[in-house]
Amino acid sequence: MGIAGRIQADAYAIDDDNSALNPMGNGAQLRRARLGAYGKMFGAWQYKFEVEYAGDKVAIKDAYVQTGLTDELKIRAGHFKEFYGIDHLTSDNYVTFMERASSSVYWPDEAMGVGLIYGDEKLYGIQAGIYSPGVASGGAGGTTDWSVTGRGYVAPQIGSGVVHVGLNGSYRGYETSATTKFEQRPETHLAEKVLRTGNIANPSSETRFGPEIAAVFGPVSAQAQYDWSQIDRDGGLPSVSTEGGYVEASWFVTGESRNYDVKSGTFGRPNATNAIQLAARYSRLKLEDAALTDARRGTMDNITLGANYFFNPNVRLMLNWVRADTDYTASTDETYNIVQSRLQLDW
Repeated sequence: MGIAGRIQADAYAIDDDNSALNPMGNGAQLRRARLGAYGKMFGAWQYKFEVEYAGDKVAIKDAYVQTGLTDELKIRAGHFKEFYGIDHLTSDNYVTFMERASSSVYWPDEAMGVGLIYGDEKLYGIQAGIYSPGVASGGAGGTTDWSVTGRGYVAPQIGSGVVHVGLNGSYRGYETSATTKFEQRPETHLAEKVLRTGNIANPSSETRFGPEIAAVFGPVSAQAQYDWSQIDRDGGLPSVSTEGGYVEASWFVTGESRNYDVKSGTFGRPNATNAIQLAARYSRLKLEDAALTDARRGTMDNITLGANYFFNPNVRLMLNWVRADTDYTASTDETYNIVQSRLQLDW
């Protein structure tokens, strides 16, 4: 058995050019504090259980068991992230920026489910599962919403580097929900959610899909993903389509490298001590459709520049500058300039 945990302490300074529209101020917060256990017991049965404090709430994150059916096929059951997106499935301990891209609004979080993980741990992987939202749903309140989500990828070695190419997909059924919606902040957690679809009435089903690509060659790495969503509706209402994506690149000035794991198709802990990493990202989120009426619908573009200092592989100091431009369809546009920093320790 092992004990895992993380502490992420953040500070923010936010400047917006139209404070009457979405007023925001400077501040600090404990972004995440997580404690958990993982291990193996009763032969080949693996487990993981983590509880997190974030946003003044305590929540169960991973809580699952997993075992191998064959050398290449594993089964997982419990509460865990839906298999969608390389940056989403990479732990926030190891992502390059303090917050994920604005298009993360499409990336489904932890849910109750059962999933299959197949791959040779050398070249390719396929991950898929069926889920219901939250730790508990359905029952006396009616039939639960549900989803079928998965991804497949190949990651051939090219010279001294590796290139990852994948495709994500999710089909989501709305059994009891009268409405659904998307809304997103600039790429800082302390900000208000400034881009919104508003409530989308009578959803019957939703399809999400998108390609992803990543590459690592020594100290240089890059990755990108784009996502599309279409929500179909009952009652003769028109479908709603939105989209978004990001592209990012990073460079370890001191020569280290991001640690890509073909087994999971994600990034892991870099072997970095007294190391400096510089990074840049551009993201775009379009929450706009002819069927939407919310005054905050439109498009948001984020540019993020980042610098990370690794005291050692488990402790790092992060500094991000974010410029977010909102282009509203039916309201005054707004621009945010954000400086934020994080001290992170994880084990």
